Amino acid sequence: MSFSDFSGFLMTVCFISCYLPQIWKIQKTKSVKDISPVMFLIAGLGNLFAILYGSYPVFQIWLVGESAVCLALVLSVLGLYVKYNKQINK
Repeated sequence: MSFSDFSGFLMTVCFISCYLPQIWKIQKTKSVKDISPVMFLIAGLGNLFAILYGSYPVFQIWLVGESAVCLALVLSVLGLYVKYNKQINK
């Protein structure tokens, strides 16, 4: 494995790992009162643009793969935000 590939692997682990504790806490507490949906929307847009950037002109598997997984995690957080924010506002 080259240094570049190893760096890409570490980047993937770090970026994916940063969302998991938040998802875990939301699921455990069923609370989203301290979540900033704007921050997650911006993060999601950043991941979307990273997917586009990593796709052209040369496909960069680490960047596209990491960004796609992170985008899915961001969408999960936003989905949980909508779900549990509705319960708070009832």
